[in-house]
Amino acid sequence: MISAESSDFTKEIMESFVERASNIRNGMVDPRIDNMLKITNEARLLGLDPRLLYDEAPNEPDSKVNQCIDKVFEEYQESDAFKGTQIIFCDVGTPNTDGRFSVYPYIKEELIKRGIPEKEVCFIHDDNSEAQRETLFADMRSGNKRIILGSTAKMGTGTNIQDRLIALHHLDCPWRPSDLEQREGRILRQGNQNEALNIYKYVTKSTFDSYLWQIVENKQRFISQIMTSKSVARNAEDIDETVLSFAEVKALATGNPLIKEKMDIDNEVSRLSILKSEYNSRRYAMEDNFTYKYPKLIQQAKQRLEGLIKDISRRDMNKAEEFQINIDGKFFDEREKAGTYLQMLLSRIEPDKEAHIGTFNGFDLLILKNNFFGQSKMILHAEQKYEVEFGDSPHGNMVRLENLLDGLEKRIEKTESQIDEYERNMTQSKEEWEKPFMYEEELALKLKRQFELNAELDMDKGDDGIVVSEEDFNEEVIVEDDEEMTV
Repeated sequence: MISAESSDFTKEIMESFVERASNIRNGMVDPRIDNMLKITNEARLLGLDPRLLYDEAPNEPDSKVNQCIDKVFEEYQESDAFKGTQIIFCDVGTPNTDGRFSVYPYIKEELIKRGIPEKEVCFIHDDNSEAQRETLFADMRSGNKRIILGSTAKMGTGTNIQDRLIALHHLDCPWRPSDLEQREGRILRQGNQNEALNIYKYVTKSTFDSYLWQIVENKQRFISQIMTSKSVARNAEDIDETVLSFAEVKALATGNPLIKEKMDIDNEVSRLSILKSEYNSRRYAMEDNFTYKYPKLIQQAKQRLEGLIKDISRRDMNKAEEFQINIDGKFFDEREKAGTYLQMLLSRIEPDKEAHIGTFNGFDLLILKNNFFGQSKMILHAEQKYEVEFGDSPHGNMVRLENLLDGLEKRIEKTESQIDEYERNMTQSKEEWEKPFMYEEELALKLKRQFELNAELDMDKGDDGIVVSEEDFNEEVIVEDDEEMTV
């Protein structure tokens, strides 16, 4: 992280932002003339280079843009032996055709003055077609071009130029952590021939520039906790464009150190609040478990167990020493003939409907042709229903029916085991429900401190925004290359 001090000129502009924000807050200005989104956009430009706002702004030798140029040249010289390449990311101040100051040509001109050949410095914006871009990327991979400047939108996914990359420079801060990840994915990538590399982040102190880095890095830390299972949260939204409030502009302009503490506190409150929300959700689930879910499952299992006991008694009372079955009013004592006749009946019945066709060992015998899953089944029914699929062998199907009834004892064992498990889960659910939220005291302290900071920073006065009807205000959309910002 390379920091640049705010110049006197920059501090004056920040002070003017405070006055403008105050007027907006107090309703003293037409939102079509000035609003917080406009101030935020200008504050972002100011953090990069004041000349993006005012042509007469001085060129500070120690500005972050000039420090970036120094670092790029230094990396260029150190990697000259193997033609090391570099990326400079900058989403604002991109090339334009109307004569306004742009950091892109300024950086290129300064690098050329230091002795870097003009042909080795390029802009992603120069090549619009897919073929031109692929040629440009090939030149970067080969080292014919050594330095490329571009925005996140134009030089994110699909930019495969990692082969010789030795350094990446974040000249400005993107809006979202995902943008930061996209940028660094260009250099932290399989195929990079360099074992060590540098990633630089440039910040102008006491501006929205530094504040945005704090926001994005805190959000990224928060998201990483979720993605690495360090937080119990199941989802999180990526940060969207941030609009400054009056209090934030004021705190930045005065260099108030509490603004940094507030960022950390807000992040901690968000993290702990999600933990508390998850705790409450889990507690509701545990309460449902021991008041409804498991008592109902236990009751159903006990009913099954009672039915199994009665069915076993029925089976034992009606079971003959030799095989016997009644199918369609006919008695069979040979498995092969009984199975063949059963298959004949199956071919005649209507699909997807159970048909009662006989009895077996005191149980009603039903068959089902081609159910929803395309399977035909034999069903024995007394207190409960027991199903088994038809096989290809007539003899084997009769054996399957016998095995179905012979396996009732195992079903009793399984049901008793389920009841034990349900009762154990019910007890554990009650124990979990009774546990307090382990971070309750910490969350209360953080919330208290957050309230105090909001009051000290004058952030407890509500939103600065002014509602404007669609009839009174037609939006003007400013499009600056890769950016679109509504003012």
